[in-house]
Amino acid sequence: MPGNIGNRRFTNRISLAKSMNSKKYERESKTEKMRVYRDLGNSNLSGYLVADLGKLEHLQYLELYKNNLQGRIPIELGNLKSLISLDLYNNNISGSIPPSLGKLKSLVFLRLNDNHLTGRIPRELADISSLKVVDVSNNNLCGTIPIKGPFEHIPLN
Repeated sequence: MPGNIGNRRFTNRISLAKSMNSKKYERESKTEKMRVYRDLGNSNLSGYLVADLGKLEHLQYLELYKNNLQGRIPIELGNLKSLISLDLYNNNISGSIPPSLGKLKSLVFLRLNDNHLTGRIPRELADISSLKVVDVSNNNLCGTIPIKGPFEHIPLN
């Protein structure tokens, strides 16, 4: 993915996802163009997640699932204050889950499953009261699972 994605402007509607129901939407404002939805899931993308993704301040949905992305999750994704859904599942992402994701106070869906993540689940994620779905399965995580917030009612059978 290019390093200057935060500075690019796109027109009305573009679909790069393989699903017919998955599109990229933009909402026009009189003062600026706001990017609210990016679905690039199952698009045969490869490369690394770039720090400039953290500059897309109005982004609400970042859907990059089922690709061949690698490297680490940039800490700058914690700057996406409007983000509702972060779907990075089924890639080749490695490293730890950045504690900065705990700053995403609007986040409802966090799917990081089926990657190569290591380390602990950051306790900061337990402070996101809006978080309803967390999937970090099929990684190499260790340590304890937070016991409050969205983790409070996880069945551990």
